[in-house]
Amino acid sequence: MDSQEAGRILTKRPPNEWSQIQSADALLLSKPDLANEAERQAFGEIAAAQYPLKSYLGDCSHGELPDEALRKFERAPRFSLVPQSAAPREPVSSAFDIGGLTGTETQLEALGFWAVQWLLPSELVFSRAILEPRLSWMLEAYQGWLRRMKGVFRTGLGPSWLVQAHGHGLSGEDSAFRRDSRIEIVLTGAPTAAFLTAWRSLLRDAANPPRG
Repeated sequence: MDSQEAGRILTKRPPNEWSQIQSADALLLSKPDLANEAERQAFGEIAAAQYPLKSYLGDCSHGELPDEALRKFERAPRFSLVPQSAAPREPVSSAFDIGGLTGTETQLEALGFWAVQWLLPSELVFSRAILEPRLSWMLEAYQGWLRRMKGVFRTGLGPSWLVQAHGHGLSGEDSAFRRDSRIEIVLTGAPTAAFLTAWRSLLRDAANPPRG
């Protein structure tokens, strides 16, 4: 990414350029010697908005790519809102039945926060008409202890829907990620049975079983 274009890209999010950024494993800032603080900050905000998180962030000078940016990358089957490496105990995973298929529900505690993650089968297509209002309601209902939420859902033949909340309401945009659907919720306290039941019901109600 040209350092002098970072501000424009962050503000306007032009579809072609944004799609290329979403699809990339590594994201590099070119002409770093010409970048001012605002341009570096814009680059950082663009990188932070991506899912999956980039496996490598760095600079690129005179067209020379760092060796680290050229290696083969593996995608972890989870979000990185709470680092698993910081968890005092192993995450607890269990099968999650949805739409006649089986996904995975994982709970973990790290850095004083609790996280619940759902990894959902790629065959499922989710209804945005159900997800959007229900997610907004859930965020309002649990705003006292819901720290952050991030999800990406397959909603049809086109781009997936990337949805996030950082304590300031729900925001969403198209995403090039299409491998599956998944969501992670970060809490300031351990999830209650009522909380888990409500979120499981939301996901099941929005899921359309595969045809055939």
